Amino acid sequence: MNPLKKITKYFLALFILNGILFIPFSFSFSAFQLKICQFIFLPITEKITHYFTNNFLLTDFSSDSLAMYLLILILVIVSLLFSLFLYYIEKRKGYNLNLENKIRPIIRYYLALILLIYGFSKVFKAQFYLPEPNLLFTPLGNLDKDILFWSTIGSSRSYSIFLGIIEIIPALLLLFRKTSFIGSLMATGVLLHVVAINFSYSISVKIFSLFLLFIAVFLVARTIKNTWKVFQTGDFSTSLFYEPAFSFKIPFYPLVKTLLILMIFSEALAPAFKTGNFNDDLQARPIYHGAYAVQDNLLKIKRFFIHRDGYLIFQNEDDTFTDYKFHLLENGVFLLKDYQHRQQEGRLKWNPESRRLELSLNSIKIIGKQIELDHMPLLKSQFSWTVDQ
Repeated sequence: MNPLKKITKYFLALFILNGILFIPFSFSFSAFQLKICQFIFLPITEKITHYFTNNFLLTDFSSDSLAMYLLILILVIVSLLFSLFLYYIEKRKGYNLNLENKIRPIIRYYLALILLIYGFSKVFKAQFYLPEPNLLFTPLGNLDKDILFWSTIGSSRSYSIFLGIIEIIPALLLLFRKTSFIGSLMATGVLLHVVAINFSYSISVKIFSLFLLFIAVFLVARTIKNTWKVFQTGDFSTSLFYEPAFSFKIPFYPLVKTLLILMIFSEALAPAFKTGNFNDDLQARPIYHGAYAVQDNLLKIKRFFIHRDGYLIFQNEDDTFTDYKFHLLENGVFLLKDYQHRQQEGRLKWNPESRRLELSLNSIKIIGKQIELDHMPLLKSQFSWTVDQ
């Protein structure tokens, strides 16, 4: 193999391995990636960024942040340097490190883990949840594309489950060597669609989804090469369609693999089991959660909303929105806090018979009639077999 090709193979494998180690992801059981990443790379990214700009807002290496772009650049440089070093060592010692074969199982299990996490989050409606009341009353043209996409998918549980299943299936196939080719091929198709969505709707996981697609293409590339050999040689040996066995022995391998798969499923299912939330559509919302049509229009407020994440949101007659952090205390007392951290106290009174909620702020009273969201067309089941219905 010529030197450039060898170094390129080393670089690709090492870059993916470095990405797995250092690109942070919100795992349930550990935040080790973020801690390690911030400890090693945050000082240098801060220095580089402050040299060019003062708009260094995110330091948690979130996907699509300036810190993430710098992290990717650093990992590319580090991977290239290590590739050159390994090639030098291999040439000097005169043996083949077979690095790709050693790293591929790690890459497969990582991709399977991420796909399972995303897949189960869709099946349980934890990723694409029902649109919040304020979004239901926001004019379509006023919605950002990412919020519009999120709300559209979240309005259909069946489609969310379908999206989850087509991510879970390739993840399961990736866990086993003899089905890894079809798994990586399916994962490539799924992730290509995800990347297209993220770029088309400007959803802020573009870099991370590209990294996952890069992994899937890396996994499938070797087997595609072997598939070409089938047509050239006429050898339809099934061994060409899956990864070769390890070139080294792992003590108690069946037990180690079983434990590893159990750990992967534990991580993927942990959020649902921790919260007991296996269908977010049915999850209990906070008290008074919903939309309210204002009866008195003197303040030019036509609706207000109680958001599940603890916000009180006012919709004005011109369809602009003003939101406050909302914290309900005892005996109907609540606190509102704006984005300048100014705080005011108010009281609310609920009339269950008329389904009216009265908000008292200083000397101002706002009375809202609760709107039955279940009757809105977007949240109703409207499936029909024919256009005549």
